[in-house]
Amino acid sequence: MPDSNVQEYIDTPASRLELAHFLRQTGDLPAGSCSWEERLAHWWDENPHASMHPLRGYIVRDGGKMVGYGGAIPVSYSLDGQRIGALAATTLRVNEGHVQCGLGIMLRMRRLGEQVPFAHTTPVPKLRKVLHDMGAKVESHLVRRLVPIGTFSRLLPGGSGWPKLDPSMTVVTSVSDVTRLAEPALPRKGLEPFVSLESLCWQLTTPMHQLHFIGAVDITGTLYSCLILRRRERVMRAFTAWEVVQSWTARNSAEEVQALVGKLVRDPGLLGERLNWLSSTAFPEDRHWEGTPRLTEHQEEVCHYFLLPESCREVKKLSMLAEGDLLL
Repeated sequence: MPDSNVQEYIDTPASRLELAHFLRQTGDLPAGSCSWEERLAHWWDENPHASMHPLRGYIVRDGGKMVGYGGAIPVSYSLDGQRIGALAATTLRVNEGHVQCGLGIMLRMRRLGEQVPFAHTTPVPKLRKVLHDMGAKVESHLVRRLVPIGTFSRLLPGGSGWPKLDPSMTVVTSVSDVTRLAEPALPRKGLEPFVSLESLCWQLTTPMHQLHFIGAVDITGTLYSCLILRRRERVMRAFTAWEVVQSWTARNSAEEVQALVGKLVRDPGLLGERLNWLSSTAFPEDRHWEGTPRLTEHQEEVCHYFLLPESCREVKKLSMLAEGDLLL
């Protein structure tokens, strides 16, 4: 199917009802999770990045009936310290007998990816090959480190080697205790996820996952470093652990980020539930975890693909597990 048959999805109350019905028919959300209406509202109505790009996805119709959809969630990146609009691809669905719709939608996304970054972080295996052939930047591996916490930290000879937070800083576990973000100590270089107080609040209220927050603030409530975590089962196929999905700091080193992990190591009840393990994840350009204590580490396969405009292709890319629609 040529991409000329693909139309931009225009979001109205009537079209959103139609879309939610289509998504339920082509593969509903897991039992016990939110509704499609709640998820679409989070993507578009509650999204602080919504004004950064107007696209909400592409659709294909046959005889007036929706037979294909590929979603888009507005997001933001920082390019050499400047905020730029971007998109996260999500939820490519097609009816049986209309498989070529998917390729047409992907061709439209590739064309738009020549203008703005377009993140694909949950593509099925067939789409990964398509994205590779389209010239997407591929982040296919990260390093996962397993850290024992609480009484289990005694398993690690260097378990007490985590740095401690400066006495002038306070640990908070709710973003509502943050008044603003500190300015970076050094100029930002390269391409990385844009972080603001509004974006953190939005991420943490995703209806699809229960996420947790640990931050370091000064006496004014200014945030200097933080972690976003989730509870995850079967880490390394065996462990229930707190998984770090995003880390951020305004400091010129990773010491404060590591001190937040150290606080959780020493106080395993900090997030309410007492778990015995923590897992950090690091893509190649993420230096936050270098030299930190760990019981073991291994390389793990992931599927982060990025269609990038020319201005972003040759710069350093800092990737995080929480990018794209993975947790949205």
